[in-house]
Amino acid sequence: MDGTNKTPKSTTQNDGVKEQAKAAVASAKEQAKDEVNARASQTQEDIADEVSGTSDALRKAASEVRDGSPQGTAFSYAAERLADVSDSIRNQDAGQVFDTVTQYARRHPIAFLGGAAALGMVAARFAKSSAPAQHASVDRPTPSTADPVMTPERSEPQAQPATKSGYSHG
Repeated sequence: MDGTNKTPKSTTQNDGVKEQAKAAVASAKEQAKDEVNARASQTQEDIADEVSGTSDALRKAASEVRDGSPQGTAFSYAAERLADVSDSIRNQDAGQVFDTVTQYARRHPIAFLGGAAALGMVAARFAKSSAPAQHASVDRPTPSTADPVMTPERSEPQAQPATKSGYSHG
């Protein structure tokens, strides 16, 4: 029993296990890639919806201000540009959107930063409106739990009693 008969069989088994492992890794990688793409597409659609909603709000604001006013003109212009951005986001894949945004940021850094700030405010407003309502009583003590010494009337310094001479000490 020199073991030479087992070596080819072992090698064949090892090769089979290696191939199975490679196939499992490739499959997991493909599933992860598909999941990332699906999430990116959904996020892209959500962003396009937000931009479109902001565009609609600006159109409404433009219609409510006086015709021909500078505010109305600015709102209308911004609404048109945001509608174009929303359409671009919807019609490109995530990589193209990223490249487009990067190129725009390099060509127009001030406009990009202003847009990023505006988008941040919109996102914060959206997040705040989506958050569950919190009660104000959580932040402030109620009268039953408030320290009786720290009432508004007692939070100011108390007058010192007068002495026989009529002057207070302190």
